[in-house]
Amino acid sequence: MIRFGTGGWRAIIGDDFIKENIIRVADALAWKMTHERSVSQGIVIGYDKRFLSDKASRWVAEVFAAYGIKVHFIGKVTPTPVVM
Repeated sequence: MIRFGTGGWRAIIGDDFIKENIIRVADALAWKMTHERSVSQGIVIGYDKRFLSDKASRWVAEVFAAYGIKVHFIGKVTPTPVVM
């Protein structure tokens, strides 16, 4: 089960925070954006210093690109408020 809290996804790396679930969440969001027609400006994706953050951000970017959604990818460690 994927659990979200007020600060976002709450999971243990290697337990629930795995590639399959990361892709599942990205796919759901990309599908929702596509069906709500809210893809005109694309999406900004970045990562921080946490373990697997860089890989996870690339997996997510690949899903959005597969939907044809423009990805504005920040290709270096970036504080979360900058991405927001």
